[in-house]
Amino acid sequence: MPEITSPALIKEVQKELAALNLYDGAIDGIAGKKTAAAVTKWQYLHNFTPTGIITEAIRRNVTVPQMFARQGDAPPPKVPKYPHDDTKSLTAFYGKPGDESKHQFISLPYPMKLAWEPSKEITRIRIHQKCAEDFSNFFNDIFQYYSLDKVKEYGLDMFGGSYNNRAIRGGSRASTHAFACAVDINPAENQLTWGKGRALFSRPEFTPLMQMATANNLVNLGMKRDFDFMHFEAAWVS
Repeated sequence: MPEITSPALIKEVQKELAALNLYDGAIDGIAGKKTAAAVTKWQYLHNFTPTGIITEAIRRNVTVPQMFARQGDAPPPKVPKYPHDDTKSLTAFYGKPGDESKHQFISLPYPMKLAWEPSKEITRIRIHQKCAEDFSNFFNDIFQYYSLDKVKEYGLDMFGGSYNNRAIRGGSRASTHAFACAVDINPAENQLTWGKGRALFSRPEFTPLMQMATANNLVNLGMKRDFDFMHFEAAWVS
């Protein structure tokens, strides 16, 4: 990702680094030596490659967790970017389920294994073009924050599916997978009926993962409904 040069965005990072006692310079929007040193310290602490450079992924990972730390686990109020998770709303926004005309492939920042055939790896996944950028940013944030070793340890490289023209499990309406606006990650350790305390992604070490999803306009069903923690979708869930 390219280096951020916007003074306003650099100020955001400087403020949060100062709040973490990593930066003692001026909040001036200038990425000078003190700012680079503070960014490098933060990168070391969070297993990022220590470059001292503020990219968009670094900015989000510095500012979003701090925002949640101040406000608790609830995401900040905002107008949903994506439609409500019902067939009428999803169809109006994404088109008919199974319509592949507006799909695209996004490249993954790390190889993923097929959950149903772990010997096979993939380097890209199929997503609707309307939410492709947010999913791409989400996976980049995961890789930047957790590092490859943790990605493998936590099963964040186990791909449970994206586009699949099928109905929801146990129902008849089209799944969000049929609209190519959902991705499942590590299904074996986040099974459909598992709730908080049992699903891996409900544990505290995955709070940043959920914050990254929110920051990229995605919803995790486990956090919303206490089941299906594997499932991340570009849709609004009430």
